[in-house]
Amino acid sequence: MAKKTVQGLAAGILLATSVFAYMYFFQTTHAEIEQEDIEIPEIELSSEEMMDILKDQGFIILGEEEYQLLLKGREEAQRENSQEEEREPRPQTIHYTIIKIQSGMSSMDVANYLEKVNVLDDTEQFLQFLRDNELTHQIKAGEFELNSLMTVEEIALTITQ
Repeated sequence: MAKKTVQGLAAGILLATSVFAYMYFFQTTHAEIEQEDIEIPEIELSSEEMMDILKDQGFIILGEEEYQLLLKGREEAQRENSQEEEREPRPQTIHYTIIKIQSGMSSMDVANYLEKVNVLDDTEQFLQFLRDNELTHQIKAGEFELNSLMTVEEIALTITQ
């Protein structure tokens, strides 16, 4: 493109941007003008009248003492619920899977796969057990049925025998 063409294009963009900026910042819309003309009447209501209106609309009105008692009751209920949760163990999700170990997979690959299918929680513990018992190169290829209740030792012995 020629130098004059680029300059003309730049000048046009600058002019259009200036017009849009002016319109955005300095022009009021018709809706804004109409809003300014509307006068909002001030209504004087007593507390009793306000409460009656709120009750008619389905709201519940509480005094300060009632509100504090309600808060105290909620805190006690939460405390009781947390104590019950501590006493009752939550049911544990057991993950059953059949894994297929292929020839050439490293112990790290197997550990990562077991963690991915939620059989292992800690791959490092599993790998350390394999290293300590010199089982890292004893992993057999094949299909194995495992679950998340099995210990690291049980998993290791299952896939190495």
